[in-house]
Amino acid sequence: MLINAVELQEWLLRFIGIFARVGAALMVGPLFGSNLVPRRIRLMVGVAVTVLILSAVPALRSTPATLGPLQLFREVALGAALGFVVQSVFDMLTTAGQAIGLSMGLGFANLIDPQHGTSTPVVGQLYVLLALLVYVALDGHLAFLQLLVDSFRAMPAGGARLDEPAVAALAGWGSRIFSGALQVALPAVVAMTVVNLAFGVISRAAPQLNLFGIGFPLSVILGFVTLWITLQSLTPTFTALFEEAMQLAGDLARGAT
Repeated sequence: MLINAVELQEWLLRFIGIFARVGAALMVGPLFGSNLVPRRIRLMVGVAVTVLILSAVPALRSTPATLGPLQLFREVALGAALGFVVQSVFDMLTTAGQAIGLSMGLGFANLIDPQHGTSTPVVGQLYVLLALLVYVALDGHLAFLQLLVDSFRAMPAGGARLDEPAVAALAGWGSRIFSGALQVALPAVVAMTVVNLAFGVISRAAPQLNLFGIGFPLSVILGFVTLWITLQSLTPTFTALFEEAMQLAGDLARGAT
């Protein structure tokens, strides 16, 4: 089989255009974008997914008209936007865990988050780890890859775009991080607020009690009990937030915002 220079150039243009979007999505998105995954592994996964998409989607076999720096930037921006929307669901859980940890007196208990390399509350880490298990169990990573494939059917390589409505939708989704975190943390935070109010009433009724020695252990114990009771609602809440994120990402991938 002979391959001339023109065919090789066409193949490279298609490969680079697809890899720019896929690589950006995998670097920003969950699971594959974790710092625990070595960069070589992420690069190999990106190349493998690019080759599979290139061979699986017939529409991608046509060569892009142009693939300059602006087109590459648009491809990277669209891939990063898709990854950001899905990754933000896990950021909601991190924010919710921080609010719960502060309410139960564990604001000082922090761990290094391997996903981002920053210090996060231990309760937020627990939520994120459980959500990752649910994400894999629900084949969320496969749904994310399918989303990338569908984005190339709607907008082939070199034709990515993020218009003004799409940017406005992304900005609105940024506020959803806080409302989603409130949705997850509200039951536990309300319960711990009631506990702290009870401690305040006790301190006024019996000032001789050392609430710093008694109240802190009790608040931590009651916080864990509240956390255990409310933990059963994590899976349906995460599933609903993930479906909402995938709906927005699908609209961005189709240019339907």
